[in-house]
Amino acid sequence: MFVGRGGYRDPTFDKSGSVTHKSDMYSFGIVLYEVLCGKNAVDEDNKLIAPFTKSHYEGRRLDAMIDPGLRKQMDRQSFQIFSEIAYLCLKEQRSQRPNVGLVVMKLEKALECQWEHEERLRLKASAECTTPRNFKTSYERPIWNTSIYFWAEKT
Repeated sequence: MFVGRGGYRDPTFDKSGSVTHKSDMYSFGIVLYEVLCGKNAVDEDNKLIAPFTKSHYEGRRLDAMIDPGLRKQMDRQSFQIFSEIAYLCLKEQRSQRPNVGLVVMKLEKALECQWEHEERLRLKASAECTTPRNFKTSYERPIWNTSIYFWAEKT
């Protein structure tokens, strides 16, 4: 019987020969780190991502391995929640891994933080757009209306 593949397989399977829902949590933790890092579970040199990501998380060096484009977009709190739940999914002992309910709750919280962050950025950008600017011509002035820009003659 073949259970799991490469870097996704629960390492305790080799000892126990059995899988549980906590084995799925391990595999899901790998997927979460793949998303964060932009890397596959097994790299070109056949090295597993799990030990690498766990050591970076424990050493508080996770920023160094996160996809830079993604990191620039992520809210700090969302990043912390997301990486923490991914780390907990990779715990060696199955009993220390979170259940699916906790994973869903944490990921929903991370998503909520991310949405709030993006809304703050959107409002900031919108406020910058509505700030009066000096114009070269004196007969035109900007009028902002729900992100649509209209020109009107000065009255």
